[in-house]
Amino acid sequence: MKSEAFAILCCLCALFWAGAVRAAGPIQIEIVVSQISNQPGGIDERAKKLHRKLRREFRYQSLKVVQSKTFEIDVDEVASLELPNGRVVRVTPLLVDERGALLAVEVEGTLQTDLRVKSNHLVVIGAQRYGDGKLVISLQPRF
Repeated sequence: MKSEAFAILCCLCALFWAGAVRAAGPIQIEIVVSQISNQPGGIDERAKKLHRKLRREFRYQSLKVVQSKTFEIDVDEVASLELPNGRVVRVTPLLVDERGALLAVEVEGTLQTDLRVKSNHLVVIGAQRYGDGKLVISLQPRF
């Protein structure tokens, strides 16, 4: 009787764990670097989702995508992108589960943090002076 109860408990734990932790495999991480400025120029079509997120936090007249790259990487691998200002942004997925992806994010010399982000959720990770405005770095994981 005890062995049956133990077997049932093991099965329940295995089912719980299978639902809680995503199967191993790559996730996509899109890193988008945009520039906001008070110079006229309008909103880049590729940045509409970012504009909806930023318009309440920053004042600007133009928003344009400067660079965008999508990485397909596994947990503990690093996605690196050199920014137009010479700094490097690095994103490392640490864990992917039902609550989202836990990402280690570093912008060389300015930011080092961990974030939990749900699949397909856009998150702004930094803004730095650049040219006549600011560089805005955002990322969006998909898994």
